[in-house]
Amino acid sequence: MSQVAGNDNLAYAKGSQFLTVDGTSDTLTIPAGVYAVDLYAAAACWVTVGAPGATPTAAAGSEKTTTTSFYLPATLEKTIAIPIGDDTNQVKIAAIQDSAGGNLYVTYREFT
Repeated sequence: MSQVAGNDNLAYAKGSQFLTVDGTSDTLTIPAGVYAVDLYAAAACWVTVGAPGATPTAAAGSEKTTTTSFYLPATLEKTIAIPIGDDTNQVKIAAIQDSAGGNLYVTYREFT
């Protein structure tokens, strides 16, 4: 999974990002001040939220053995609270595909 250049930068400025999800765990960085995110998976995937300053790794099927990743079915939107990071210790979200690749869309909820 990797961040997509170009449109990704535009999405970041507008309060959202997306990752192309594949068989390798990859991360995206959430800006400081975000307290929750809306997640939408175009294809089923496993998601992990890291602590501020940490780089998490998502693992497929890990919900059965650990509490680090959770399953997000395709076409389901889920809102989750995340730790609030700052400019030097930002929060990262990692994702990996379940059985097929797709996109994970992340929209921010910020304090106004």
